Amino acid sequence: MTCGVLKDDMIVRIEPGQHESAIANPHVRAFDYTGRPMKGWIMIGPNALASDEDLKEWALKGVRYALSLPPK
Repeated sequence: MTCGVLKDDMIVRIEPGQHESAIANPHVRAFDYTGRPMKGWIMIGPNALASDEDLKEWALKGVRYALSLPPK
């Protein structure tokens, strides 16, 4: 899985080493749906997805990471 939608937020799976730099962006936070943040998963608010390019950039981060993983 690379990305999804939860209410108004986009959820993206990224390389865990990029987690801290990703959540430093405005309107981006750790994925914390259950009260336990998941490193490598982020939630991106609608204000960070104002353009098609913004959406594409975040989606590509998820796709690139998924493609880097070994097949199951």
